[in-house]
Amino acid sequence: MTCATTEPVTFYYVENDNLPALTITYKDKAGTAVPITGFGFSLHIGTPTPTIVAGTIVDADAGIFEFVFGDGDLSPSGTFPVEIQITNAASKKLTIRNILFVIEAEIA
Repeated sequence: MTCATTEPVTFYYVENDNLPALTITYKDKAGTAVPITGFGFSLHIGTPTPTIVAGTIVDADAGIFEFVFGDGDLSPSGTFPVEIQITNAASKKLTIRNILFVIEAEIA
């Protein structure tokens, strides 16, 4: 994930969906994957009652982690700000913002 833009990164979902998982590769400014052994990840969705989704490391050496959405995580419908918090092995925290989730209402 590179956050070198001032434009928000927008993801589109349908309310109450669980797929797809949001998979991210953590890279440095040069575009090289950062090993993430011992890191923690959380995704905060700014819904009226904020939702927090814990991240899971997929491949620590390649810097890959993901967020798997559970029942109700992508609800209610609307456009919401999102932030990702990354905590390294030394307990230092980085918050990445400028992310939007557009959650569309289910038709039926």
